[in-house]
Amino acid sequence: MSTLTITVTPTVTIIDADTTYFRYDKPSPSALVEYCLTLVSDEPAGHTIAISAEEDFAEELIAASEMVGFAAYAVARDDDRLTEEAGPPDQEPPPPPSESTTPEELTGLIRPVEAQGAPSVSRLPVIVLGATVAVVLGAGLWAVGMSSGGSVPVPETEVAAPETSERVSEPAAEPVASEPEETDKAPETVVLAQDGLEVTLPAGFHLEAHDDMWKAEGDDPDFRLQLAIDDLYGLPGDQLLQQVEREISMDEELELVAVDDHHIEYRQYAVDGSEATWVTWVEGDMQLSVGCHTRFAPTTVQRATCHMAYESATYTAPSQQL
Repeated sequence: MSTLTITVTPTVTIIDADTTYFRYDKPSPSALVEYCLTLVSDEPAGHTIAISAEEDFAEELIAASEMVGFAAYAVARDDDRLTEEAGPPDQEPPPPPSESTTPEELTGLIRPVEAQGAPSVSRLPVIVLGATVAVVLGAGLWAVGMSSGGSVPVPETEVAAPETSERVSEPAAEPVASEPEETDKAPETVVLAQDGLEVTLPAGFHLEAHDDMWKAEGDDPDFRLQLAIDDLYGLPGDQLLQQVEREISMDEELELVAVDDHHIEYRQYAVDGSEATWVTWVEGDMQLSVGCHTRFAPTTVQRATCHMAYESATYTAPSQQL
């Protein structure tokens, strides 16, 4: 019998199963139970849900869990097991941005009215419905509030010095069977979910809200993932994608990377040396966009992280989550 752990805080709901899922959309007890059903491959009767939440919410979640066959119980909010799974309590939060940094300059989606007020500024775009120009992100994302070393850092390569000492002959050691190390295990991942859009990323990433867009940041200070969800208000999806393609072709700063019947991928090279690559597509009556922004030309690891996010992205309409 396996145990799933649900930890509910005012800002995030954490679900620990085979991997760790972070939900920032404040799901209801019934929505959480439905979500847990998707995480188990057999009957819920073979699984237990341990719940750390406010008393009223925990009682509702226990009742909803038992109704579908899960065993469920509440634990103290300071329970060591849940505290350890959710993260060490004394873990320091990420350092705050420097005083010269304003959130709006870093990640805010700037609507057309605001964008027209500063037409000369180079911006990183997210093309969304209703804009006569690209709806864009703040300028100089990496130049503002982040220390710069000038040129792009070049990784140092250690070269082993040739051995000059004489070699002493010793009896050959008997081979020892190597035991599996923890490093042989598959790297841990996290699933970040917001407003129905889910992406899987390497462990360590977390979501932060900013205006009507979300960004995910991890251990790499030169990489961030951005998510945008926009209502089409009845516009057919193919019309939206055609308009996106037209706007890309009219903007000299944008480069069309790939296009098919369902997705458009485009890129911008900013004047500060940073790059942004976006993939946008339509599901139902929503436009979904996943973007990767790197301080310099993306590395192999950064490109692979982007690909991981694109390939894992799924969307479930909020009405279908209940």
